[in-house]
This record gives sequence, structure tokens and C-alpha cells, in this order.
Amino acid sequence: MSEELLTIEESEAGTAVRRTVRRRTRDVFYGVVLYLFMFTALQYVLYAEYGLLAALMGGVLPEEPSDFFYGVIILISTAAALTMGWLYFAGKAERGALFKGPAVTREILARRERLPFISLLGCIGLVFLLQIMFSFVIEAFELLFNRFGYTLQYSEAMNADYATSWTLLVYAVLIGPLAEEIMYRGFLMRGLEPNGRAFALVTSAFVFGMMHGDFQQTMFTMAVGLLFAYVAMRYSLWYALALHIFNNGILGELWVWMIGRMTDEVYVIVIAVLLILSVIGTVVLFRRHGKEAFSWLSEDETKPGAWKSLINFWFVLFLVFSVTEIVYSISPM
Repeated sequence: MSEELLTIEESEAGTAVRRTVRRRTRDVFYGVVLYLFMFTALQYVLYAEYGLLAALMGGVLPEEPSDFFYGVIILISTAAALTMGWLYFAGKAERGALFKGPAVTREILARRERLPFISLLGCIGLVFLLQIMFSFVIEAFELLFNRFGYTLQYSEAMNADYATSWTLLVYAVLIGPLAEEIMYRGFLMRGLEPNGRAFALVTSAFVFGMMHGDFQQTMFTMAVGLLFAYVAMRYSLWYALALHIFNNGILGELWVWMIGRMTDEVYVIVIAVLLILSVIGTVVLFRRHGKEAFSWLSEDETKPGAWKSLINFWFVLFLVFSVTEIVYSISPM
């Protein structure tokens, strides 16, 4: 076979690969947008239905839903959105368009490697350090925005008190993390993994950060999303879920509750001890897994056209919506 024919075949093969990559990325992001649309739209619909019911009942129900009912609305919206997302991705798997086989749930929940318990503790320490580090980063941005007459302190998401109702608490600590892990580290990351491990990992972390739609949360959730994504991809989604629940339940709820009951002296001692343990755990984690992690990621090459495949209607729509939410989380003082 002549060199010219070989060049033509290689070019055609490369074009076919890029076309497959574009289709896969587009299909995955259609599912992500579908999930977010259902989650958001259903909340508005249920909120409006509650308002109509309250008006018809003539004051029997308060005009605004209580924290309990608001938690119910979010739980219903999450369940419906996750079901819609699962049906979409399972259908794609059945037709062979995404994932390796029709058993999509088994594929995204399967344990691939065992994560040693000491390494899991190191991951927990890293999550705590990231929380501390990004709290200083956000304070720096707050001071910067203050100079121009804006603040980040009116963020609805960051000021929400999920402990006011058990329905909100269940969502924040359990159902929310479960749904997000299945969607972003399951369907999204696993769906994009054939385009390249590094591409799928970074893209899922970016989307996870942006979808929070809040300036105070976005940078931290992107950073911790990289950790969650690596753990889910290399080991198991269940490990990532455990870290997510730790972040939301222990650091997000229990830690805040404990701080309110500590004296300043006790708080300083506790935070110092936790910081020391977290630094030790993080150092051990990187010594055990740092080079190995980069080597494992580099074993799999990113497919040609993977990053360009993000230029598609559904990803851009997601980006516009998320950026708009982030901008609106910055308020005049």
C-alpha cells in the first residue's frame, strides 16, 4: 500500500474518531442539561403549586412554604431529575451510544480498585485543608469586591441553614451528594471517559464547580471535584460519595454546629489539632499516591478533538446558565 493511501486512511480514521468524540460529548451534556432543567423547573412548578394551594385554602397554609415543605420540594425535584437523567443515559447505553454496555448503573457503581483506609483518611484531611484554604481565598475576593461596592456575603446558598428541617438536612447530607455523585462522577465522567481519563476528570470537576452557581462555592467545589473525580474513576463512586457526605455533613453541618458551642480557646486548640492531622494525612496521601496518580492518568491518551468537542450547544448553554447564576451571587453592598 502506497504512502499516500496510508495517509488518506489515517486522515479518515482521525476524522471518524473526532466525530465520535464530538457526538459523545454532545450526548453527555444534553443529559446534564436535561437533569438541571428538570431539577430547576420542577422546583418552580411545585413552589407555584404550593402558593396556589395556600391561596385557595384561605390562610390555612402560610403563603411561603415552611423549611419542611421547601425540603420536600427539593427532594421531589432531585428524585425526578435523577430519574430523568438515569432514563436518558440508560437509553443511550442500551443503543450503544454511551458507556460500555447496557448495565449503566452497574458500570458507574462498580468498584475498580481498593482504596486503602489510610489513603481514605488522607483524602479526608485534604478535603479539610481545601476548605480552610479556600475560606481565605474567598475572604480575599470579598475584600476585593468590597472596594468596588459589592459583596459575596448575601449568597443564598452559603447562608442557607439546612439544619432548620430534617428534610433539608437529609437533602444536604445524603440525597444531594448521592444525586450529584451519580450525575457528575457517574453519568458525566464515565460517559466522557472514552475521550480520555484526564479530559473526563477535569471536565467533570469544572462542571461540578460551575453548576453550584455561586461565587463562594465554585472554586472550592472545582478543586474538591478533582479529588472526588479521581477517587471515583480510579477506585469507586462509593468512596467519592463517602468524601462528599463527609464534606457536606461533617464539615458543612456538624462542624458549624460544634463551633457555635465552643469557647474561643477550645476552638483554637481543636482547629490546630485538626490542621496538623490534616497536613500529615495529606502528605502521606501524596507520598503514597502522587506519582502513581499522574502515571495512571498519563497511561490513557486524550482522544483527538476532545477539548474542542466542548464547543457544542448543550455545553455552552450550561455555561451561560451557570455564569449568569454566579454573577447574580455577587450583590451590591
